[in-house]
Amino acid sequence: MSINKKISILLSAFLFLLGIAGCGTQAKPTTSLITQSKVPEPYTLALEKLNAGDLDMALKYTDFVINDFKDSPYIYNAQLIKSTILVSKLTVNGIKVSYMLDGMHRMGTLNNMDDVNKVKSYSDFIIAQGREYEASLKEPIRYVLVNFDESDVHKVKFPDPPSSLTAPSKSDFGGLSWFADVGYPIPKEDEIKGDDKEGILKAFYWIAGSYSKTRSFSYPDFFYNASIKIEDVALRKDLLNKVLQLTESDKYNEIRINAQEDLIKLK
Repeated sequence: MSINKKISILLSAFLFLLGIAGCGTQAKPTTSLITQSKVPEPYTLALEKLNAGDLDMALKYTDFVINDFKDSPYIYNAQLIKSTILVSKLTVNGIKVSYMLDGMHRMGTLNNMDDVNKVKSYSDFIIAQGREYEASLKEPIRYVLVNFDESDVHKVKFPDPPSSLTAPSKSDFGGLSWFADVGYPIPKEDEIKGDDKEGILKAFYWIAGSYSKTRSFSYPDFFYNASIKIEDVALRKDLLNKVLQLTESDKYNEIRINAQEDLIKLK
């Protein structure tokens, strides 16, 4: 299976909503405040870091907006940006899990117990990392779902990728993708636990719809991508139902069809 197809599956069929009602999610300030409120400094800094491709620092600044400017209408922007970055991290994590599982299925009798134990420890590491990302994602994605606003009042503009950055490909995962195809040799530790910054950045631009001039950020795509790897069934259902709500007038939309099929499987 090609990396683009893998990414499409993981993006088109990935993350998030436990108990919208009564969950205590922070209410969004009225949009009329947008003209009365100053832009919080950490929000401006978050955008600067986003445009510079520093997603980790942008993530930290969104937390400052959320925690220090609770009455700001820019809370929504911050929660949306935070959610998108975390979905990007989960996307790369999900691809790595998929590759590890493929490789494990192809491992043969030539693999010794050291190999088997290493592969198991690598898999455990990736899965634990994914659960951390998912735990961090639940609060911001709940906020976006509850306070959904598709208008451009908040003017969240995701940056275009730099010309030097290509679209995601199988080569981004080096020995891990080879292991997925062959089952040997086992990937190196730094391919499992190393810096995924570039891969996550590519996933971010993909989710933001920035790779093509004909695409833009899409809420149905975003909510669907967010549903695919979430283990919380109630949360997944809420996200998928939101996709159906947003595509109500477009019954042939591929994302809508996928969401309908996923909801049937969850019953």
